[in-house]
Amino acid sequence: MGLSLDQTIEAIAIATSLSGGLNQTWVDGSKEWRFQVGQAARGGILAAELAADGGTGARHAFEGPAGFFHAFAGDRSLAAGCGAHLGQNWETLTVTFKLYPVCAILQTPVTALVRLIDQHGLRADQVASLRLCLNPYEAAYPGIDRAGPFNDVGATLMSAQFCLGATLTHGEVRLPHLYRFAAPEYERLWPRIAVLPQEGLGQACCRIEVNTIDGRTLADELIAGPDTFNYTATEEADLIRGLGPEIDLPAERLEAFIDLALQIDTLPSVRPLLEATRISTPVG
Repeated sequence: MGLSLDQTIEAIAIATSLSGGLNQTWVDGSKEWRFQVGQAARGGILAAELAADGGTGARHAFEGPAGFFHAFAGDRSLAAGCGAHLGQNWETLTVTFKLYPVCAILQTPVTALVRLIDQHGLRADQVASLRLCLNPYEAAYPGIDRAGPFNDVGATLMSAQFCLGATLTHGEVRLPHLYRFAAPEYERLWPRIAVLPQEGLGQACCRIEVNTIDGRTLADELIAGPDTFNYTATEEADLIRGLGPEIDLPAERLEAFIDLALQIDTLPSVRPLLEATRISTPVG
């Protein structure tokens, strides 16, 4: 928006009062998660517009005794250096394509389990127990270690038990599977799946061990690195085309969207891209 330095400072301070969204949505399986990202984006734009028009925010909004970090984390020291790379590091460059319609934490576990299924011909009825090891933060993340009941896709896409159970049943997990909230073939597997914290495992890393009813132990470990899920534009375009059956967009509109996305640096505005993504009916 071309704000001055002082206006940018005010906008960031104002934005701390407009941020919102709690992880309880994953625990209860409610629908707030569908609105939270839009609410945060709206809050950021409003904060910038208010600052541009002379609005001011608390200069100690982050580190103050009643500021953001004290209120939301109980630890004011976390504010140290939080803006050190502002304007240099752009989080949009770390956005990755999800191979499966599950939460980011479960991308590697589902990928590792699909590998086990493909390598060993593993079937759901052969599984006596499954242990999923994640780093302690991800293992304790709200909604990850949950075995139902489920009544919203916001809960199923977060649950390791649900997503791995669906993967064992179908050989992979796709969007329609996430809406089968009480599928008996999934439910039978949930008590056999345990989520365990393991020190030393990094973010987006996992280890899976499966004990089969005939006494075998099958294991796979996926250690994520800088190149994991880091696809080229061409690779991502092909992956998006593969989502055609799950997206209510005709093939020609999907191709138009891909073409626009590949030219995003030259677009006069983001409006054509937004128009290209509009769907006619809700998915699911």
